[in-house]
Order: sequence, then structure tokens, then C-alpha cells
Amino acid sequence: MTLLLLACQLSPASVEARGPVVVATWSATAERSRVEVNDGETEVIVTEWQEASDEAHFVPLLGLPSGGAYSAVVVTESGTATLPSTFESPAVPNDFPTWTTEGTPGWEGYMVGSLLGDTSYVTIMDEQGRAVWFLQEEGDTRVIRARPRVDGRGLWFAASRETAADDAPELVSVDWMGEELHREEIPYFSHDFVEHADETLGLLLEDVRDVEGFDVPVHGNRVTELVPGDAMVEVFTTFDAWSPSESGALHQEEDWTHGNALDWDEDTQLYTAGFRGQNAIVEFDRSGKLHRQLGGPTATYEFADKAAAIYNQHQFQWVDGGILVFDNRVAETGSRAVRYDLDDATGLATVAWSFEPEPPLWVYALGDVDENADGVLVTFSTSGTIVDVSLDAKPRWSLSADLGTVLGYTTRVPTLPGVARGP
Repeated sequence: MTLLLLACQLSPASVEARGPVVVATWSATAERSRVEVNDGETEVIVTEWQEASDEAHFVPLLGLPSGGAYSAVVVTESGTATLPSTFESPAVPNDFPTWTTEGTPGWEGYMVGSLLGDTSYVTIMDEQGRAVWFLQEEGDTRVIRARPRVDGRGLWFAASRETAADDAPELVSVDWMGEELHREEIPYFSHDFVEHADETLGLLLEDVRDVEGFDVPVHGNRVTELVPGDAMVEVFTTFDAWSPSESGALHQEEDWTHGNALDWDEDTQLYTAGFRGQNAIVEFDRSGKLHRQLGGPTATYEFADKAAAIYNQHQFQWVDGGILVFDNRVAETGSRAVRYDLDDATGLATVAWSFEPEPPLWVYALGDVDENADGVLVTFSTSGTIVDVSLDAKPRWSLSADLGTVLGYTTRVPTLPGVARGP
């Protein structure tokens, strides 16, 4: 659809759907320009300023809730503007899971994640729970982790097969139009990955070994690094950190450590990995040297109250003075988000904050937490629920998905590339 022009320095522009996103294309040869999008009442998003150029500008209009009606104008830095052109953002497919929301969120931004049901979708939702981007991963796959690319071009996600046992999990990258940028098989992939600032990928994998004294191969974990298309380099293995014969019985038959969560801190240059099988969260550097450990064998921090120790935990976040954990626990207690203060002098971990929904929700797999200055976002994955919680542990907003819908891990981001929210 064509935007009508009011100034000779602007050439015709168009706004059209490209896969899961709307793309604006326009030209401005004399001065900087951008596109502003309105929903009929307020300005919703604006693109970044584009420098004057003889070549056309091409910008995805990220952040528009699906199935909405909008109008767009091209404006120049001096204030010249085109007449508005109306368009609709792509509607979600008929088999897309649905959900309800309640309350008012206490933050602004976006949630990058996935929806697992009869069909697996990679999704981005705004803080009100509205889908602003979605992509179906074809076939019998499940996607439990998606992350924005560090270069802003799109997303990375990990796709595991449900039924094809011979097919290795795949790490996939797509641009904002849903076009595939990279796909690579990752044998023994386990749950999670990160991307470094230099675009190296950190991967959490299984590490399967024959161990003396055990009748079956022992499934530990390792963390490797990968430059896409190149060879993997090992960083850390649980077999160097602990001994299977000394760290307790195997968890779930031959499953020893059951690694399920991975994080990377660009400032400290340290990894952190979670191992449900040992109820342990471990921090280490790129040489594999351990720095800190909560729970499990050879822990740096012991729990001041043994009854408050983590059990079957998944995602986590280091916070000022401590660590925030999604603590799955067991059906009888339900799951919780819990923050521990960590005392380096005494080596004690003490509960400083916790949130347990009422009635209780038990999450038997996955689960995520994310704290910022405005509160804590808690993802009760297998219960299909996300709760926005204030820092005084009061729920402010919640999302509840259809029965049978599982929510993958959640990556919360304040902005999306190339656009900003309206004032």
C-alpha cells in the first residue's frame, strides 16, 4: 500500500506484511527520516532515524500487537510528513494457543519465549501479554529457549524433536521476517544456550560416559562454545567438578546431573549453569574453573535453613548480594520463586524473598525468573502461567494460557531493534 507524499524529497513508500512482521520501505534523499505508527488514538512505535540516502530504507515495525489496525506516516527531521496509510499487523494462526490476562503490569517491555502445545511457536509478547511476533517451528518439535540475536537481526532458538529419536536437536536462527539464517544440528543438546557479544554460542550439552562401578553409562553435562559452522570447544564438564560415585545416587536412572539452565555475564565473563539432578547452581569461567556454587556437592554456600534449600530447580538470576531461583520443589508444596542472600563471610544462603501463588502451582519441568528494578517476572511453565510480582511479593498481573499449553523459558527485553515506543 502506498503512502501519499507531501514533500518532493520523499519518494513513494510502502507498508506490507512480511511473514510475522510488518515492514516499512521508503526513500528520503535530502534529510533524515523515520516512520511513525498510530493505532488511531496514540502513537504506538517509531522507527529510528534513517540517514538521507539514495537507497530505500527497509525497517521491520517490531512491537505491533497482532491483528491490529494501524496507520503510518513517514516524517522528516524538519517535520515534513506524508499522509497516513492504513494497514493491519499479521493475525495469529487459527491453531495459535490463546490465553487470558488479569491485572496491570508494573513494567514495560517484551517477553521472548515459546508456546508448546499441539504446535510449537517461538513468540514475542509485550508486557500486557499481546503477541507482537510469532513463528511456527514445523514438525514434531518443541522449543523451550529463544533469545534475540546480539546483532539485532532476529532470534536464535533451540528446536528438539519429540518423536524422531535419530534426529539431533537443532539450533536455529531466523531474521525478523522469519527467513532462516542458520540451522545446525547439536547432538546431546540439553535445554539451554547463550550468545556472547562476539556471536560465539555457549551450549549446555549432555556428557555421557562409562564410569567404573556403574552398570549403565552415566549422563552428566558439559558446556561447550561454538562459532556457527565451526568445531565445538569444551569449557566445563560436571565430571571434572564432581564424582558420580561420591555425589549421591543417579537421578532418574542413568541421569546424573540433568543440566537445564545456562547463563553468561558479559561484565564478569562468567558462565552459570543449573543442574537439577544435583540441586546445584554453579558459576565458572571459560577455562572451566569454578567460582561459586549454591547447593549440591562441594557447595560454596550452605543453606541456613536446610528445609529452605532448592530442589529440582530450573532458571536463576544473580542479583545484588544473592541469587534468584525458580525452585520447582514437589507437588505437595508447589513451586516458588525464591531469592537468597549469600554471605561470603559465613558461607550461608538465607531466604530473603519468595513468591508462592495461591492456590499453589507445581511446575514439574522448566520455570523461569527475572528481576529488575520494577519487580519479578515468574514463569510457571507447565502450568501455562506468567505472574508479574512486585518487590514486596504481591502479584500485579498474570497470564494464563489454555490448558495443555506449556511456556518455554522467558527472556525479558526492554526494547526491540530498530524501533521505540511512542511517547
